[in-house]
Amino acid sequence: EGFGYQFGLMYKPFNNVSLGASFHSEVDYKFKGTADAKGSQQLLDAKRLPENADIEAKLTTPMNIAVGLAFDPISQLTLSFDYQFVGWSSYKVLAVNFIDPAFTDLESPRDYEDTYIGRFGLEYRLSPALSLLGGVYYDHQPVSPSKLNPSLPDANRLGFSGGFDFKVSPKLGIAASYLFIRSEETTITDSQENYTAGISPFNGTYNSTANLFSLSFTYSF
Repeated sequence: EGFGYQFGLMYKPFNNVSLGASFHSEVDYKFKGTADAKGSQQLLDAKRLPENADIEAKLTTPMNIAVGLAFDPISQLTLSFDYQFVGWSSYKVLAVNFIDPAFTDLESPRDYEDTYIGRFGLEYRLSPALSLLGGVYYDHQPVSPSKLNPSLPDANRLGFSGGFDFKVSPKLGIAASYLFIRSEETTITDSQENYTAGISPFNGTYNSTANLFSLSFTYSF
């Protein structure tokens, strides 16, 4: 369960210029479930490992504030720019609490920091039926390299996208896009994430890329 709210506004000072802003609140989620672990029956009987143990957890997702500008330098072309503030500082700890006090609660510090995302996009209308789309974005990482961990690895990311939107008929449309994401190479030498009694921190050099394809069909009744 959780509760949050959002609102936005848009203003057109000129026919070819649009300004917009939006706000999305933090959302406090409460989760409930059970935990199971595999191991020897002796450990399970002694409650050293959980078996159908009731657990609960809380998670606060970040606040988001975004502002944007869209501009048509010519009738066929729209350029858009936006800046998004992400309040990742709400993600301080990842904790799981056992209802049965016989089990030890789990808690892992996260200490994320507020960050931002910048985006630029364009739409070029070749005809009333066909538009070409393109964009680029930069997503700044919310956690310092010394606190990176395998559960949520992160890095500064740069993304490039392209696609098209085609109206087959007044009611039927097809859209396709491709997004390439390149994460900045990160070298960690002072990791604070230890998993084997302090002798093996999460040091190393990390790289990642992602390729995302999208195809959609729309039909208006």
